[in-house]
Amino acid sequence: MYGTQRWLDRRNAERNLVRGRIPGDPRERAALRRLVAHRRQRLESHPWLFAVLVPALAVPPALWALQGLWSTALLMLVFGIVFGSWATCERRRNRSRLRFLDRALTAADTGARAHPRHAALGNTALVLTRRTG
Repeated sequence: MYGTQRWLDRRNAERNLVRGRIPGDPRERAALRRLVAHRRQRLESHPWLFAVLVPALAVPPALWALQGLWSTALLMLVFGIVFGSWATCERRRNRSRLRFLDRALTAADTGARAHPRHAALGNTALVLTRRTG
């Protein structure tokens, strides 16, 4: 599968990922499964990078405080706390969403194998709703 069809499958998988939809078409489900696996691998591949964020946000306010620039140090410290909290929540939310979609894809695949009559319908999309965040 090359060219435009591969791009369309990727675009549809991205849309399904964002919306939390499990498609009824097995080919689209396979594309979504590949995308979820790729995203999970990318998210878990460099855990040490997230640990580097804390010193990168903490050192500049400390240096500015040593220089006597208290307002700048305080402003940067507040920014670091807000940004670090946001990044932590987003990472947790993305991990949760990808884990949820992986489980839903597995359930949809086993359900299609268990009930071949329902798999013949094919066009009906399974929409799973879950609050993340």
